[in-house]
Amino acid sequence: FPGGFFISEDNGHSWKDSSLGIGNDGIFSLSMHPNDHNILYAGTYNGIFKSTDQGQTWEMKAEGMPSEQWPYTVAIDSDNPNIMYTSTKNGQNKGFCHRNEFCGVVMKSTDGAESWFEIIDGLEDESEFYNLIIYPEDHDVLFLSTNNGVYISTNAGDSWEQINDGLPSTDNQVRDNVADNLVLTPDNNYLIFGLMDRGVWKAEINLE
Repeated sequence: FPGGFFISEDNGHSWKDSSLGIGNDGIFSLSMHPNDHNILYAGTYNGIFKSTDQGQTWEMKAEGMPSEQWPYTVAIDSDNPNIMYTSTKNGQNKGFCHRNEFCGVVMKSTDGAESWFEIIDGLEDESEFYNLIIYPEDHDVLFLSTNNGVYISTNAGDSWEQINDGLPSTDNQVRDNVADNLVLTPDNNYLIFGLMDRGVWKAEINLE
């Protein structure tokens, strides 16, 4: 790591490099188009790349995105796959937040990753943004993990608010470059959130 993109065609017994267009870039996240499995998206050290041939070749799709972003999530709306979200950390200066003018950004695309725009109303400045989850029961509802805790949007990212009641500290640090630190339980009733040095926490989802 970084090492590029690899494909197995025999259930993982062997692998081949398939990094044309992406190089040996480090990959933080992979997403597959819900309706066309030839289309893949990779969040890398240098932004978002798209493949339309099952990962054989790649092309950068980062118009509108600040440079050197590390996308931890590329979330695709299964109802309308042209709607996509990404949550990042600024990778300049090896990703050390305090050395950069800003730390990360949350962005949305409505044209299948051809262009991106910021959706950060209500989010704290100087934050790192990690997992972004589209709630399966209402795709206008988004959950987002940050180094300042968890946020929710109920309007498809137009605005955000914190949902940190009950967490052990106002300094809810989540700092792991490669871990999924926010997940939904299979019944979609709870969020599970991992904190640095403070364990794992559960919140019941109540949208009423």
